[in-house]
Amino acid sequence: MALPLAALVWSTLALGAGARVFYHPHRAVILSGRVVSCAGSSSCDPTMMVQSPAGQQPVFGLVSGRVIAAGPNFVHLASAHEPVILVYEGASGMQVQVALGQSVGIGQQIGLSERLRFSVFRVDRSGTGSAVLSAIEPSAWLAARGLKVSAKKHPATQWCEQGRKIQTPTQVNKCGLRVPVPASFMLLPVSVTSE
Repeated sequence: MALPLAALVWSTLALGAGARVFYHPHRAVILSGRVVSCAGSSSCDPTMMVQSPAGQQPVFGLVSGRVIAAGPNFVHLASAHEPVILVYEGASGMQVQVALGQSVGIGQQIGLSERLRFSVFRVDRSGTGSAVLSAIEPSAWLAARGLKVSAKKHPATQWCEQGRKIQTPTQVNKCGLRVPVPASFMLLPVSVTSE
């Protein structure tokens, strides 16, 4: 007995929507890139520098949220689900493809860059009610959320490219970069620790 066409169409749409919930095509900062300097490694700079070996590459939003600042060379995204701001800055130029106030989803392309500085800041409130930003070590934040630096696999050469098992060095801890709170739900184990 054949299924009615309407039931077949709705079943296919439901299956596609269910698959989309668990699959995000680009859960990475950049399509293809390698870390050339980790946050806090040589100085207390809270940014991670990512270099693409193949010229300008797509840069992706890593949170569902809103663009709170955008310019000719930078994008700042505020998460809708946690008190963080993600900062993307083109070190050798960035073609920004989003506008101030625009809503962004996880995996959405927000620009093109060849050399990108990426950082994460937690937003807290002071006793007077003003916003206080504190830097979070970006590779640990990525690992704690099941995200990556690059969507295309490259051999790891830096401690901050270790994927789901990040151990931040003593120098990073001395800089005051915070280790993030782990995400509430992870399918695979994640370990973010300090030396």
